[in-house]
Amino acid sequence: AVNPDVAIYVPAGWGFGSPDPETGRKLRKGHRWLVEEYYALEESTKIAPGVHLIHTSSPHTGLFWKYPPYEEDPKLYELKELSLALTTESGDVFLVVGCSHSGIGEIVKETRKALDAEIALVTGGFHLNPYSREYVAALAQEMKDDLGVKRVAPTHCTGDDAIEVFGEIYGENALWAGLGARISIPD
Repeated sequence: AVNPDVAIYVPAGWGFGSPDPETGRKLRKGHRWLVEEYYALEESTKIAPGVHLIHTSSPHTGLFWKYPPYEEDPKLYELKELSLALTTESGDVFLVVGCSHSGIGEIVKETRKALDAEIALVTGGFHLNPYSREYVAALAQEMKDDLGVKRVAPTHCTGDDAIEVFGEIYGENALWAGLGARISIPD
């Protein structure tokens, strides 16, 4: 109702319909979002200069107690998700994730692959609440050393313990983030 001209981007096949085979666009007049158009994406896509949506899929999804290490093979359905990657003119990539059901490491890998660039900052939920400190520490170290993520700003479903571990691994390059936080993105 506020801006019916805005385009909505969703992962294809997740209850939102399929894109038009020629345009990739699906019109849904009267949809609950009250917009005229939306795009159902099946792959990582550039939507504007310096703005990419990174497409990933989770091998499983559901409540935290359904995730490893609690269940090794939860046999749940696949959840497709989109993350936002912003690229500055200097080439720095800032990655904004939602809840990282696909795995924060996998989202970073897909972003690097899609953009052929290292990641200056990852912020959002890393979905690590039920995992052990050892698991989180190994993941944080991998993101820092092997995947080249320079700074992190984990939030909400990362979990307090995991946020603390990222702080220990990243030191001053671990930023506080949450409701109302502002993170500057240089030009």
